Amino acid sequence: MRTHARFGTSLVAFGVAAVATAMALPTSADAQIAPPAGPELARVYTRIAGNALTLGQFERCREHAERAMALAQRFGMDEELVRAQQFRGAAVAHLHLDARLR
Repeated sequence: MRTHARFGTSLVAFGVAAVATAMALPTSADAQIAPPAGPELARVYTRIAGNALTLGQFERCREHAERAMALAQRFGMDEELVRAQQFRGAAVAHLHLDARLR
C-alpha cells in the first residue's frame, strides 16, 4: 500500500489526480489480503481523502478522512490526524454549501 500511496502523491504533483486516486484505491485482490489497521493505513486513507477533495468527491473525502482520523487517534499520529481533520472540514463545508445551493 505504501508504494501506491507514494505513487499517487507523485501523480497528483504532475496534475493527474484521477489516476492518483485510482492507484490509491484497494483492488479486489487487496480486499482479500487487507492490510492490518495501522499507521500506514491511516496515511493511505488520508491520501485518498485529499485526492477525493481535489476531485470534488466531497462525500468520499469525508468518509476516508474519518477513517484516517480514527486510525491516527488510535496510533497517536498527531500530524496525520490534523491533516485528515482539515480534509474532512473542507469536505463538510463543500457538502453544506452544495446543499444550500440546491
